[in-house]
Amino acid sequence: MGILSIMLCCGKTKKSKDLGKLKKRSDPSTAPVSRKGSIATSQKVVWGNRKNIAEELNIVFSYLSVNELLKIRFVNKIWNKFACEVLRDKIEGVIILQRGLEYYTRAMSKSIDVPVGRIFLNILDLDEVHAQNFFRIVGHSVYKLILNLEGHSVPQFQSHLQYLSNMSQLSLNLFNQNEKEDVVQNVRRKTGATPEDQELRKLAAKKLALKSVDFQLDYNVDAEAFDMFLESVSPTVEYIRMESKSNQNLVFRMHTKAPCLLTIRLTHWVGRVWLDTIAHNAENLVKLQLSNCDPGSVSMKYPKSNMNVKSLAVNFGHFSTVSAKIRSEVVKNFICAFPALESFMMRQVSDKTLGQILSGWPKLTMLRVTSAFGLTDSGLTGIPIAELSKMTKLEYKLPCGCCLPVPVVDDKPMVDNVRIYPHLGKLQNLTDFSIESEEGSHFPLTNFSLHLGLNEHHKLQSLKLTCHNELGPHWCLKCIADNLPNLKELTVMDRAISHDRYEEHEVLYLLRKLPNLKLNLTPTNVDRYHSKKLF
Repeated sequence: MGILSIMLCCGKTKKSKDLGKLKKRSDPSTAPVSRKGSIATSQKVVWGNRKNIAEELNIVFSYLSVNELLKIRFVNKIWNKFACEVLRDKIEGVIILQRGLEYYTRAMSKSIDVPVGRIFLNILDLDEVHAQNFFRIVGHSVYKLILNLEGHSVPQFQSHLQYLSNMSQLSLNLFNQNEKEDVVQNVRRKTGATPEDQELRKLAAKKLALKSVDFQLDYNVDAEAFDMFLESVSPTVEYIRMESKSNQNLVFRMHTKAPCLLTIRLTHWVGRVWLDTIAHNAENLVKLQLSNCDPGSVSMKYPKSNMNVKSLAVNFGHFSTVSAKIRSEVVKNFICAFPALESFMMRQVSDKTLGQILSGWPKLTMLRVTSAFGLTDSGLTGIPIAELSKMTKLEYKLPCGCCLPVPVVDDKPMVDNVRIYPHLGKLQNLTDFSIESEEGSHFPLTNFSLHLGLNEHHKLQSLKLTCHNELGPHWCLKCIADNLPNLKELTVMDRAISHDRYEEHEVLYLLRKLPNLKLNLTPTNVDRYHSKKLF
């Protein structure tokens, strides 16, 4: 059976003592009550000299249930005004089951002028009489709809579409309940259109004016049906989220103009992605996220660029073991398609990949990366790793007391003669930088990255350095204090960090130089989900 998910208001338990207090504060005898069952028209209500009556009404009304609020709306105009405000606050959070449809239909029919916004329904039979009545009476108030759907349930839902006249967001999960099929069924699904394809085509034919689309697609949906639906919603859609863990035949491509599209999120997407169609037809796109995608399936047939895309997040998941050549080609395509990027997040970045990022997107203001084994001090400093490994004699001392293998003139390291590759200093607009080692991997960075790379970022406001599996470097807090004057947040996390690892004078010097700094020295086992928050 199909499970329809939509969202409706509910109330809390009445507290009679609060209602009693309200009666003492006002004189209900002076408030005219409608005899015809409609809201009173008179505005002559005596409330005394209380100036905070609005606040008091909101507090007391918040304890009343939906049914009680619907009743007190008819006391007078003032009560109606604040009762409606509380009703709107109670819209989200309740799940209406099949047996509750009749009650809520009756309740909402008495308050049809209050916009109910989002509704959450969990019902099995869309053809049941109470379901039909609910959509007929409340359907015009449904703006956001989440639908877990099997193919045979689509016609039931389509019969209610005529009542969902104001729906602007659709979240659709097309799946097949029977995961195991015999050989005959498999052959039939390969040679003919599946029920999911047929119903997706029917939805496309409706040309719904949707602003938000959230799909979870199974392996039975073909590329043609998927293209038809995307094309049908492209004139109005603003947000798209797609997930397909098993269907490698799907292709995410924008065949027609999508002038309103601002965000695309492809999560657990094993199909192909055509970047050139996105760059060309989603002209106003701002954010793009690719999660658990195969980098070998991300292609760009024709060079197209979109200057409006400002944010890109990439996570290749278990596909991260693909060759460095393929990963490099994908990053090159990203740079070509979205050259004006300001925010970039990526997992398992190597020195070579970081070099591409620094050269291709010099206007980045936020950069958040993780590393497994391929990122070293060389990637951040621009000095070849072979040269860094040769520099064993730390002959030159900085004002902070740290020693470097390069000359220091006027308290600044002279690195121009040894730098070959792009370095972090190229990102002069960077305000937010985060680097994290993946679980089970070594954290290869040292204070060289701080003294010869990060020290040049005078606009930096947030810095996060996270090491999961070992004791991280003893970061030079004096270097941070002297070179990052605009820093507002510093997070240092490793396996066993504590304030005791740093001398008291180090921490005090840092906080004196940066009095507005939010300092966080935290063991990684306290925040085990830190890496998930990055994306």
